[in-house]
Amino acid sequence: MSRGPGRRALRRGLLLALEPAAFDALIERAVNTGEVQLDGPRLRRPGFAPSLVGEDLAAWTTLLGRLAAAGLGAPEPRELTEGLTRGEALLNLCFEEGRVETLEGRPTDKAALDTLIAQVRQVLAEEGQLTPARFRAGRALSKTRDPALGVARRPAGHPPRGGGPCALRGLSEARTPPEPVISWAGPPLGG
Repeated sequence: MSRGPGRRALRRGLLLALEPAAFDALIERAVNTGEVQLDGPRLRRPGFAPSLVGEDLAAWTTLLGRLAAAGLGAPEPRELTEGLTRGEALLNLCFEEGRVETLEGRPTDKAALDTLIAQVRQVLAEEGQLTPARFRAGRALSKTRDPALGVARRPAGHPPRGGGPCALRGLSEARTPPEPVISWAGPPLGG
């Protein structure tokens, strides 16, 4: 399912007898003649793309659905690929295609990350600053209002985790540390 071998793996596995300069010249010649293409750190044949059929296609669809449903709260890789045939290979293909990024050591849907980044940029462009409180509770970044962020909505009338406002009773304003502020003084962030 991979798009092709990495240069290092190719050198170690097949062409170890070549000097590094000779190996690089061989790769450069193959690229210049059109025999192979560089795809980031990988080599591949021109026009090659993995094709998924049957059980692999069904597992691919399931994996993409799990990633989209998890949003920014992705589970461990083994949980994500549980019960899927060739799940690890499919997850690697997601990384190769740029559909997945690693966030805190877990595979995360890139579309959810892109949505979050766009929302942060929009708030910074409009308001010039973003406090953690605004990030957590702000309308534009509300996890309860944006299903693309993949966080389950809490039923109406239920306080947020951590006890909500009731847990804060008795705390004085003087004891509450100020919220740090993220500011942007440069030109508008357009992406």
